[in-house]
Amino acid sequence: MSARRYASLRERLNANSKEILLRPELGPCRIWTGAINSWGYGMMNMRTHKGKVRRALAHRISLAEHLGVEPHSLLNVCHECDNPPCIEPAHLQSKGQSANISDCIARGRHNNFGRASA
Repeated sequence: MSARRYASLRERLNANSKEILLRPELGPCRIWTGAINSWGYGMMNMRTHKGKVRRALAHRISLAEHLGVEPHSLLNVCHECDNPPCIEPAHLQSKGQSANISDCIARGRHNNFGRASA
């Protein structure tokens, strides 16, 4: 059985996701149904411009496709819905590391690894 060929990355993203409603104020999340890493983020293989295959975060590819830019040109891609497998572009933002960490702390999603608890 051969692997399914998609005409575009956008077609592949749509074929490997499903809509679910978790936060009505944001609209439905589009959940990646393919491979998931240990942190819960969708993973996919993609071919680079040099023809090599590499693993990539599905939400990062989704936002890059939506914006029409190369994935490596984005900063951190953050979820406004706090749902790691979500690939809905309306729920994603490209932010710098300090803005990402501040947002993470404000939402209570930050782990204090290596710090003594009070």
